[in-house]
Amino acid sequence: MDEAANKELSKEDKDRFEKQLHDMAVMVERLENSRQKLLMEIDSQSSEIERLFEENYNIWASYEEATVVVVQWQNQVLKFTQMNICYLRGNLQKNKSRVEELSAEVMKLSAQLQHAVQAYNGLARMYKPVFRNIESSLMKMKQDGSQNPMNGDKLYRF
Repeated sequence: MDEAANKELSKEDKDRFEKQLHDMAVMVERLENSRQKLLMEIDSQSSEIERLFEENYNIWASYEEATVVVVQWQNQVLKFTQMNICYLRGNLQKNKSRVEELSAEVMKLSAQLQHAVQAYNGLARMYKPVFRNIESSLMKMKQDGSQNPMNGDKLYRF
């Protein structure tokens, strides 16, 4: 009976071992599926990381390029600003000189005008009595000539 019990035990052990082996095979298959899924996810994540690194490098390169352009523009703006300031200062100085010239010309013309007015006033004072005299003589001659029609040609003799 011992032998039959050993056989039976071994059949029980065998069934139990087969069940355990089957369960382990199912577990290994599940683990292998999970492992494959994890490997696929790792590959996907690696591809995404690689893509992000490349995108980051491109953004950095664009940033560096834009920084160089900004510096160039800043330098050009500074250069043009300095040139404009120099140009404006030169124009201001030139215009200031022109204003001074025109101011001197205005003063000169004012002095000439003042001399001309004084000369006119002097001449007017000097010749006004003479012109009044001539005017009154002519009026008198006209009155004399209109009273004596025969002496009409006296108007033209001096």
